[in-house]
Amino acid sequence: MKGLYKHDGDLMYAAISVNYPNGKVLTVSDYEGQSGEIYDGWYWFNSRDEAKAALGVSDPVLPEGLEMPAR
Repeated sequence: MKGLYKHDGDLMYAAISVNYPNGKVLTVSDYEGQSGEIYDGWYWFNSRDEAKAALGVSDPVLPEGLEMPAR
């Protein structure tokens, strides 16, 4: 999914906007295709897999017989 991604313990995703308590708003469509950090650790990626690879995030290893839920 295209959008803004941030790795802060978990991989966070914003499809529309990111709203900060200080009133700052990151509108995702304003940053489409931009490279480099947007703000406060948020980056634009064309897919979740692309974000995971760039941010060094991997799916947890589950015990045999268990599967990750479909997204």
